[in-house]
Amino acid sequence: MKVLILASLSQSLINFRGPLIASMLAEGHKVYCVAPDDEAAVDIQKLGAGFFKVPLSRSGLNPFSDLCYLTSLAILFKAIKPDCLLAYTIKPVVYGSLAARLAGIRNCYAIITGLGFAFMGETLKQKFAGLIAKMLYRLVLRYNHRIFFQNPDDMNDFLKSLLIRPAQAVLVNGSGVDLD
Repeated sequence: MKVLILASLSQSLINFRGPLIASMLAEGHKVYCVAPDDEAAVDIQKLGAGFFKVPLSRSGLNPFSDLCYLTSLAILFKAIKPDCLLAYTIKPVVYGSLAARLAGIRNCYAIITGLGFAFMGETLKQKFAGLIAKMLYRLVLRYNHRIFFQNPDDMNDFLKSLLIRPAQAVLVNGSGVDLD
């Protein structure tokens, strides 16, 4: 199986998904990682996974920049033809899920690592960003098989806001430090 993991920072692929990547590779899967920077590209490749850099404005609200990111992802997804997408953090989840839909990838999964300032905003800009984020989540998460949450409050917020269906929600213990 070809698995594509989409992140907003390459170092997080090593710090938080390294054991998962190694486990998938040990099971015989091909793993491809995508991030907007290549700081951890060598470490990812040392694990045995492929790496692709796709530029992303992580915190910007420029629709043109986001459209370029979405287009680049869709082109890359069509070229790689993964069987499965796993995306985490808001922009990779939203635009990765949409790009997967455009590229014909049926098995999409998202990890909601936290709600961030967009959901808890007090300023007008933050409230607007939160409204847009909720609209985008509602639009794209319907196509995801499962959405993993690290926090029960976040999961309940998504369920109460009707952003996801109960059958999609999975609560996990987080992705912290491997104590072993």
